[in-house]
Parts: sequence; structure tokens; C-alpha cells
Amino acid sequence: MIRERHPKSLIHFSFETPWPWPSELELLPIAWRSKLLDSLLAADVVSFPTDADINAFIACVRSFFSSQSDDHLPEIKYRSSTLIVGTHSIRLSVLAPLVRSPKFKEVVRFPQTQRFIYDLAVAEPIHTFVTVERSEPHKNIVRAINAYGELLNR
Repeated sequence: MIRERHPKSLIHFSFETPWPWPSELELLPIAWRSKLLDSLLAADVVSFPTDADINAFIACVRSFFSSQSDDHLPEIKYRSSTLIVGTHSIRLSVLAPLVRSPKFKEVVRFPQTQRFIYDLAVAEPIHTFVTVERSEPHKNIVRAINAYGELLNR
């Protein structure tokens, strides 16, 4: 939508989590995969945490387009950190997330964290959902917690 409204805008999307390989991405419905890849391929720059994630993304793009039955499929090339899909170029870069591991190590020593770890270790094997969120307000931590609560309620 941004590209449609502002064709000259520079669009940079950055992932802070690993990108899935094609076999994992195929777990999503085809319509979702299509929208996801189409929107990312409209960007000018897409950043991933590692080179392996870039390789996985390229594999997903190639897999997605090779599964299409359209006779007018775009040519896909990758060279010098640039993915070319048809006539559009996307720069793929590594932008490792900022991790404050010394701070995380402190959290493990909290009594609440120790109690949670203990409870997980001694509990009956049941489904356990764990979500890791960052605490910056702009990352919508409150919405994520509320959404998770709603999931559990349902």
C-alpha cells in the first residue's frame, strides 16, 4: 500500500527473528504466503538477523515462484546482496538485533523467574506457550500480553 501511495518512498523492513525455510513457510495458507512475500518484495531493503536468514528468504522466494503456474513468472536473480525479481531490486542485508544478554542473565536470577522455571520443569507434560516480547512501549507489549490472554481464554 505504501508503494502504491508513495512510489518514490524508500521502504526498509527489518526482521529481528529468524526467517523460515520454504518447508516451514508452506505451513501458512497460500494466500497468506502470497501477501507476505508480495509485500516484502515491494520493499527496497529487507534486513535479517543473519546470512542464513537471507538464504532462507531467497529459497522461499524461489520456491514460491516456482510453484506458480503462471506463464509470465518474473526472473529471479541474486548477486552482490541484491535480489532482483523481475525489474525490481531489493537489497538484502544483515542487521543483527540488539541483544542485551547481561541484562537477560540478571532476569534469570529473579525469584519469579526461578519459580516459573521450576514450575515448567516439574509440571505434567502439557502444551506450553511461551512468548518473548521486548519491553519497549512502541513494540506493543501490552497488546501482545492482552492478545495472548485472549488466546488462552478462547
